Amino acid sequence: MLPLYRDPHYLFRFADSRIIARIRLEGATAGQRVKLVRVDASTLKQSDVIAEANIGADGWVELAEPLIVHAGEAFVAAPSQLE
Repeated sequence: MLPLYRDPHYLFRFADSRIIARIRLEGATAGQRVKLVRVDASTLKQSDVIAEANIGADGWVELAEPLIVHAGEAFVAAPSQLE
């Protein structure tokens, strides 16, 4: 079955503070570049790019430096479009 709608990005929101060393983007294509962009958790307004990396096997993204996120923060992972 094909979904009727699919967001072009992945949203991560955190209820607790944590250190993020890697993330998984389900359905993402290995080899694509991904940007992680900080967003306001309530309005989803984008802020600054906090990391860039390549998507690996099974959608795993290994970050060069772990991210420290605090309770209530959010970020978006936006894969580049294949040309």
